[in-house]
Amino acid sequence: MRQRSLRRDPGELHGDRRARGRTLCHASQACRYETDCESRVCTDHQCAAATCTDGANNGSETDVDCGGACPPCANGKFCQVPADCVSGVCTGSRCAVG
Repeated sequence: MRQRSLRRDPGELHGDRRARGRTLCHASQACRYETDCESRVCTDHQCAAATCTDGANNGSETDVDCGGACPPCANGKFCQVPADCVSGVCTGSRCAVG
């Protein structure tokens, strides 16, 4: 089995993950950009856990900070099931007027 390189190139913060297409970093791991993190939230060079108020579409959300385990989404936002929408109507993957 081949081992991963632990060497860090300039600009890399968590080994060679981002540069080599590795798995994204988990909460509390080092990051430089939002795209380094599973949650898409990098604060003070540390990945943060996904929340329903972080301004990113992450976790079980169907749109930014709504749907899934978060509060329902407004009309026009992405959805997967009617419960993702304030209106209770999900048509063509968008919340619609009920």
